[in-house]
Amino acid sequence: MNFRKDFKRWHRWLGVLSGVVFFFVALTGTLFVFADEAIDAVAGGARQVTVERGGQQLSVDSLMQCFRTTCSQRKPFYADVYRAKDRSFRVASSDTQGNDLAYTYLNPYTGEVIKVSRSYQFFFTLAHLHAELLMGEWGKWIVAITTLIFFFELLSGLILWLPRRWNAKSRASSFRIKRGKTWWTWAYNLHKVLGFYSLVPALVVTLTALIMSFGAITRVLQQALGGVDDPFAEAERYEPAAIAGRASLPLSVAVAKAFDKRPQAQQCRVSLWNSESGVYHLKVAAYIGLVSSRDGENLVLNKYTGEEIELPQPVKRAFVINEWLLRLHIGAWGGLVVKILMFIVGALLTSLPVTGLLLLIRHKGSK
Repeated sequence: MNFRKDFKRWHRWLGVLSGVVFFFVALTGTLFVFADEAIDAVAGGARQVTVERGGQQLSVDSLMQCFRTTCSQRKPFYADVYRAKDRSFRVASSDTQGNDLAYTYLNPYTGEVIKVSRSYQFFFTLAHLHAELLMGEWGKWIVAITTLIFFFELLSGLILWLPRRWNAKSRASSFRIKRGKTWWTWAYNLHKVLGFYSLVPALVVTLTALIMSFGAITRVLQQALGGVDDPFAEAERYEPAAIAGRASLPLSVAVAKAFDKRPQAQQCRVSLWNSESGVYHLKVAAYIGLVSSRDGENLVLNKYTGEEIELPQPVKRAFVINEWLLRLHIGAWGGLVVKILMFIVGALLTSLPVTGLLLLIRHKGSK
């Protein structure tokens, strides 16, 4: 059938065009799945402290002062406070130029620095390699176009996977990997069968990537689901400006309010980006990592009164939509089982350009 030959030709050459970029995008995305677990593993024992009998934790404000004194050449941009008494206080920071990202772990009872980990910088670089190949706007467009091509590759691959005749023999060859007598037969079976088994999660990853890559698609989705185009800009309209000369509430008060509102939460993240703002931005959850969180809620508090800033429902919904797009894309929505599944799928997708290249070599060599 001619249309199958056409699909095969387009499938092959579009794969050649996008293969190298897609390999790096798939590989970096796969490695990023367990970023939070890797960061915690690198921190090791610095995440816990020994609780002395009768010991009192320093306030969040005092701990931040300890950080600024000890790490005077660094700019903090958020801090993690834990409800558990044996957890260390963590500060995310950069150098004065906004580079060299790191996590600093402090003893919440003494303010002493326990450990500085550069795992943040590693995964930050990995994320930018994944999203824009470390090439800025040009890289974003290259990755976006590659993702669009891969979407076509998935659909054309499904069409090519479908047997011409559906019988017991074709079903066996379509669902099972056969070693084959030659290396190219094995490569073909790997490419075809692994591509099929990874199809559904691959479509989820690809579609969410396309939505996040193209602003027009994002806006259509937000409007369709009752959100707003730019929730950050909309939220700022409801935030009071800083009042010169007026003392703000201590950070400890804001954190306490966040924990009081969500008693089951174990962690609170305080944003320290904009000291000139009239609000505190907090996230309180059972767990908050670099890329994922569990059972969380975002809070915006007036830094002078402690009152919560109530955002309109469409703005809140837009933030939820954006968060779920990311969670679906990286597999951070169903616990460890889903993460393992997404890691396996990512490894399978990373293998597709390799097996595709082997088949192309065989195709060119047979002519």
